[in-house]
Amino acid sequence: MIQQRLTFPALFLGLSIAVGPALAGFFIYSGIRDFKLADRYVTVKGLVEKIVKADFVSWGLQTRNAGNDLAVLYQQLTSTQDAVKKFLLQAGFKEEEISFASPTVSDLLAQEWGDKKEIENRYILSSSINIKTKNVDGVEKTAQSMGKLLQEGIAISGMTFSYQMTNFNEMRPALIAEATKNARLMAEQFAQNSESHVGSIRKASQGVIQILSPDSTTENDWSNGAPDSIMKKVRVVSTIDFFLVD
Repeated sequence: MIQQRLTFPALFLGLSIAVGPALAGFFIYSGIRDFKLADRYVTVKGLVEKIVKADFVSWGLQTRNAGNDLAVLYQQLTSTQDAVKKFLLQAGFKEEEISFASPTVSDLLAQEWGDKKEIENRYILSSSINIKTKNVDGVEKTAQSMGKLLQEGIAISGMTFSYQMTNFNEMRPALIAEATKNARLMAEQFAQNSESHVGSIRKASQGVIQILSPDSTTENDWSNGAPDSIMKKVRVVSTIDFFLVD
């Protein structure tokens, strides 16, 4: 009787010893299989480029007055600034968009170089007028009609433009989505050649977002936002790992 009681536990123990390695082998195989599947992925880059127009500009106008009497020069400067401001207001710009920088004076007689005897005007009074506005089309149009100021005897000695994109963050989600779409298309082409299918995203990196000159053709572009250009090329490159499945 005691011998029969010991037979069943012994038999169960024997089966456990026999089946155990087989079960362990199954789980080990399953783990290795999952590991290999997890290791099957392709890394692709999704590129999107768009030519867009800047929506903000900082426009600088420089004026210069020369003479020998600083008081007279300052009066001339004030008259010039008033005339330019009136011209800009008539062109449709707002008063709060227009500002004047403090003038600078150059004393030619105080300089160490040059022939002092040939100097006709001792002082040069320089000033700048700055227009910061979202009216980029207005700036472009007005800059082409600066000859009207010459007719009034007002000379603009120089102009500078710095075009920017203030709405870039609003564009970013759509650009990244398009770059991701392009990356998946490349991954699907690779998967087709390897007789597999594209699965879910393993890892994604937004990568580099650049604002370049519109005629840029390489990634190594140093235009730094192309401030002189009203048109910009926005380039987004996303690097994405896609799982490959059978």
